[in-house]
Amino acid sequence: MYIVCCPKDNAHEIISGLNQQQITTYFLDLLDIEYFETNFKLLELSIKRFDYIIFSSALVIEHAKDIIRNTPCATFITVGSASAQRIKKYTTNKVIYPAIGSGAKALIDSKLNTIDFSNKNILMIKGEGGNDYLDNYFKNNNAVYVIIEVYKRIYKQLSTLEFKKIILLSQLQGIIITSSGLVDWLFQQAQINNAIEWLKQQNFITLHDDIKNQLNGFGVNSVVVLDEFKRNLPGILSPKTMQRN
Repeated sequence: MYIVCCPKDNAHEIISGLNQQQITTYFLDLLDIEYFETNFKLLELSIKRFDYIIFSSALVIEHAKDIIRNTPCATFITVGSASAQRIKKYTTNKVIYPAIGSGAKALIDSKLNTIDFSNKNILMIKGEGGNDYLDNYFKNNNAVYVIIEVYKRIYKQLSTLEFKKIILLSQLQGIIITSSGLVDWLFQQAQINNAIEWLKQQNFITLHDDIKNQLNGFGVNSVVVLDEFKRNLPGILSPKTMQRN
């Protein structure tokens, strides 16, 4: 049994892939996404003037697929290979992403530091708030860039009864979690329900080294990071996979 903690937009794909491998799951519904349709319209009207377009989250890509299809020349940039593969479904344009690992730091270290952004127009598409790592990178390098926020996250409270139900799940093998925001919120809910120590003892599976470091900071010792997250996810049942990490 694995708890799946991710946005609803991604949950079906993850859960169905695991269920096909006879891996049982429990979807922990902690997050809703509200898209800003007005800002998507702004994105549609302005996107052709940019040389580089950065998607800092995979959440946006499916919602923006028609905009991506109608962007003839720009180079796309993502923080991981999974997001890059999603974009490649809708365009033949160049897509830049970390060769090894994933997350904003991996992208900067392996790719962005090698690109001359002088006299280039850069667009960053992201959610409201969120991680400022890329924003700070471009700011510190005096790059000309624009941010368009196209969605916001709405986090849900877990009742004491709901949290007890999670703790009592039989044969729980791990928690699959896909964003830093969800990690913060899950630990907040655990704090409210006096379950921090229980949560720290769980095996976690995630898709970015940044999230692994965040979990380690909360005191979690067992964290598996998977490149090509959805494709490799069924392999998490292997005891050797968990023991190596």
